[in-house]
Amino acid sequence: MYGGRSAVASDISRDRVTRLFQFLREYATIRFPYTRDVDQLRWSMWLSDLPVHPAVYIQRIVTGDGPDEAAAMPEPLLRIRRPRLSRPPQPPAALQDWLLATLSPAAQTCQW
Repeated sequence: MYGGRSAVASDISRDRVTRLFQFLREYATIRFPYTRDVDQLRWSMWLSDLPVHPAVYIQRIVTGDGPDEAAAMPEPLLRIRRPRLSRPPQPPAALQDWLLATLSPAAQTCQW
């Protein structure tokens, strides 16, 4: 006996747990299938299509002949930092009467 349980009960429990995890793996495969083709994705963006901006950094990978080339590249492939926000320009004088006294941040709700 192991911990008050027989070896048969332990084998049955182990079998049930194994079957449960096999079921969960198969369920996840059906529910969330692997996409092997980029054209089948709902949305994608190639690294070459990213905007040229100081907040976007793309590590250009150059394959070398030496085995130490991978160890010499600790930088991430893609780094995107939050851009610095600047104040919007003043609206033209013709629109001043149509706008509220202060320009609201984008996080606030729109007012009519």
